[in-house]
Amino acid sequence: MAALGNRGLERLTAHLNSFFGRMIAIINSHGGDIVKFAGDSLISIWPTTAEGVLKYSAQVASQCAESLRNELANFDADGVPLRLHLGVSVGSRACVHVGTPPRFEFVIAGQPIRDAAICEENAKPGQVYISDSVYSMIGASGATVKNTADENQADKSPRQLLQMLKHVPLLPICVPVRTEFIKTLECYVPQAVIAHIDSGSPDYFLAENRIVTTLFVNLNLNIQSVNQEVVQKLQSIFRIVQECVHRAEGTIRQFIVDDKGTILILAFGLPPLSHEDDAARGVRTAMKLVARLHKKEQLQPS
Repeated sequence: MAALGNRGLERLTAHLNSFFGRMIAIINSHGGDIVKFAGDSLISIWPTTAEGVLKYSAQVASQCAESLRNELANFDADGVPLRLHLGVSVGSRACVHVGTPPRFEFVIAGQPIRDAAICEENAKPGQVYISDSVYSMIGASGATVKNTADENQADKSPRQLLQMLKHVPLLPICVPVRTEFIKTLECYVPQAVIAHIDSGSPDYFLAENRIVTTLFVNLNLNIQSVNQEVVQKLQSIFRIVQECVHRAEGTIRQFIVDDKGTILILAFGLPPLSHEDDAARGVRTAMKLVARLHKKEQLQPS
């Protein structure tokens, strides 16, 4: 598609929109809540506060993963197959809102997020892996699985989900959007997306060749559990990042906590702001972040 130039980019965008559109529809039909798009992947959760419902959530999430694998197994993008590999885990996680207007980030953290990421990394294209915590809930009577670790690790290692044997009824979530919340919700949407929506441009203008400077910032912050002190620290960190990035007229693309650590993705040159010296702005911002995060939060970001 690269050989087709802008036309190839538009076709790639159309394929990805179709692929992700089907993913979103399947997850919604299983009652999942999509909370993050991370590169070419997404994170969905089935939140519950009731201990007795946790097993149901584990079953539905596993059913959803099985449906995604089966229904999108042969997705063709101009002769190139797009295939998924999926990870499922269950347990207690924390959800934190950080930032100040005009930009908020919804951050999820906890052991099940790390375990799901490890499962996803173990899975090959076309495979679903579930964590030991999921398997302990659905059991051998609920699913056929394949152990892939050696005998010393098998009890706690991720397992490949081959087939769900028991299917529970689906209860799709329905959350009405109140108009008075729209302005607040916009704070969670990247400015590049808001700019496109506000411009009224048709969807076929979504694709664009653009020179962008990208910063990947690993805070080297190990979050094992989340309490009020950790929440305040995350807020303080994000405020520092906001000040540095916005002063250079850049964009905070994402704040995510997973098995790779606590990661920020920043960009310079995304709509509606672009500068001839975006690369220099990115370098200067990186140097400021290293200095300020070390001074204010005693961090050693990389």
